[in-house]
Amino acid sequence: MQSSDSFSYTVQARCSRAEAVALLGDLSRQGELHPLIVRVRTLPSRPGALASYAITDRLQLGPLHFPVTYQADVLIASEDEVVTVARQQPATTVRNHTRLRDEPDGT
Repeated sequence: MQSSDSFSYTVQARCSRAEAVALLGDLSRQGELHPLIVRVRTLPSRPGALASYAITDRLQLGPLHFPVTYQADVLIASEDEVVTVARQQPATTVRNHTRLRDEPDGT
C-alpha cells in the first residue's frame, strides 16, 4: 500500500529573491543547505526538467554510515517560484514547491 503525506512551512531568508532562486534552483548548491549531502553530480536533463542531478546523502544508523543516492530534477526556477522533484527507488518521491515573495528583511 502506498502512503503519501504533505506539509508546508514558512521560512524568511535574509537575501534577495534572486539569490534565493539561484540557491534553490541549482541543486549542485544544496550542500549549502542540507548537512547530509556529500556529493551532487549533474546529469543530462530529463524530459520536462530544466536540470537533473544525482545526489548522494551520507546517512548514519548507529555506528554505520552508508550512502544513499537519488535523482532530482528542477522543473521550474522563476523569479517567484522553484519546483523540484526527487526520486529514490523503489517508491519514494519528494516534491518541493517553493513560492518566493519580498519581505521587509529579505525574502
